[in-house]
Amino acid sequence: MRFLVYVELLGYKSVKDRVEKQIKKDLVKIKDELLLSSRGNKIALLEQPEEALEGSDNTTMKLINWLLPNPGLDPSMLKIAFIHAKTAETSSWTYGHELGRMYLEQAFDGKTETMVFFHADSEAETAKAFDAAIAAGCNMIFTTASQMINLSVKTAIDHPEIKVFNCSVNMSYSSVCTYYGRMYESKFLMGALAASMSRG
Repeated sequence: MRFLVYVELLGYKSVKDRVEKQIKKDLVKIKDELLLSSRGNKIALLEQPEEALEGSDNTTMKLINWLLPNPGLDPSMLKIAFIHAKTAETSSWTYGHELGRMYLEQAFDGKTETMVFFHADSEAETAKAFDAAIAAGCNMIFTTASQMINLSVKTAIDHPEIKVFNCSVNMSYSSVCTYYGRMYESKFLMGALAASMSRG
């Protein structure tokens, strides 16, 4: 079972010609992922982020420190990349993330820098975006589509100094944080609106 997790995380093409010494190094890197799979991939779902921030006088700074790749890293050294499958013009999903990215730049004016990559709609394009973000010195990367999860995990394993987030629901990985909006709230309101406008 653990070998299957190893192949799934690093990809068959990457591991098929590995020798024993390389495999041992890889296993050390993915130890946390293997431990998680041995526990049945049980994940912690944090529905109220403020629970993780209790006891803080400055909630915003506490949140930033919680998100930072390295404890004690100055937020002014935060360089964040956003990798999207589509553009803001062709996808309301991407547009929503872009609004969040622009708000982040306004709220932390001069303290953070963001980069954005569009058209990462294939594994090759996503890998190219990851490489460019890493080369640019990003220490936090958001991938905004669930199909990017495998490369997100692989990047997080290969670069533990970078914090990687993937927008997906209930994915069980210890090296990647996942997030997702409370879609049920807007869906409920849309349903109520539709019902109020219907005849009969």
